Amino acid sequence: MYTLQYQLGDAVKTLTVTEARLEDASDLMADALLLMIRSTQLNFEEQGRPQPFYPLAQSTIDKRLGVSAGKFAGGSGKSAVKKQNKYFAMVGAIQILRDTGLLMQSLGAGSSGAFEAADGFGESDKTSATLGTNRPGADALQTGYAPNNLPAREYVLFQEQDDEDLLAMAEDFFTASGPYASV
Repeated sequence: MYTLQYQLGDAVKTLTVTEARLEDASDLMADALLLMIRSTQLNFEEQGRPQPFYPLAQSTIDKRLGVSAGKFAGGSGKSAVKKQNKYFAMVGAIQILRDTGLLMQSLGAGSSGAFEAADGFGESDKTSATLGTNRPGADALQTGYAPNNLPAREYVLFQEQDDEDLLAMAEDFFTASGPYASV
């Protein structure tokens, strides 16, 4: 006599682990928050991803530099070229949405997990992770503000790679593998 037998032991064990992890995904959500913070910081550092931020208006550049482009115009020869090169070098040092760094800091710059700032927060619990800012004007910078001709510069958004990384983290978490094997 020959018999074939299948027992649900391992499958039940896997389902039990998955069920418990569905009820408390704190470790996954804490890591998701870190991924959100890193992604947002990269958006600032790379000056927009995947598309660059909309360029600054000339008036904003002049205001940041404390000079006008006209000061560097005119003249001829080496003197004019030096003036223009100095102006372009100064303009090249300007970073969009980073004139004070306060907006970026409100979104967790330098934090290694949950944080609370005067005008921002990052928190995670058993089922979610949240990153946000209460910085005045932050919503207008994110979505744009037509009455003032302020273009949208999306700094809080997930990139395609972030989605892939989060999915891989979730897979590891719910299968108790990778960095979550002993959790």
